[in-house]
Amino acid sequence: MGCAAYIIALGGRDRISGALHEHMWGLVFPFIGFLAIYFIFLSVRLRPKALPSTMTVLFIVAAILTLAVMFWPYMIPYEITVANAAAPESSLSFLFWGAGPFVLPAIAINTATVYRLFGGKLRSGYAGTPSINVASGA
Repeated sequence: MGCAAYIIALGGRDRISGALHEHMWGLVFPFIGFLAIYFIFLSVRLRPKALPSTMTVLFIVAAILTLAVMFWPYMIPYEITVANAAAPESSLSFLFWGAGPFVLPAIAINTATVYRLFGGKLRSGYAGTPSINVASGA
């Protein structure tokens, strides 16, 4: 069904198909999507545990990236381009220097501290409390 939608989108929309043919490197994403679908069907026969979910995620990512390539350079199709939607350079610079060296390390330090402080505290029977069986809800 996804393949049919892809073919209809290419045939019915000159602007979309023209954009994909201009960016030939973008054809790698539909190819990855087709491979992911192949491995999903293959995994039905082989029955591995993680392969179907991994390939499904890969297929969805490939589909989203295919759409992004088809509509590039538009953020809102045929209205606003990426360059028109960008903030002024001074705002982007402030955001980069504010979030990059200061905010993100502070978040990482906070996360590591909380993990270290509370890590291992939630166990069955911790501090004399009865254990909780999540499966039964009791």
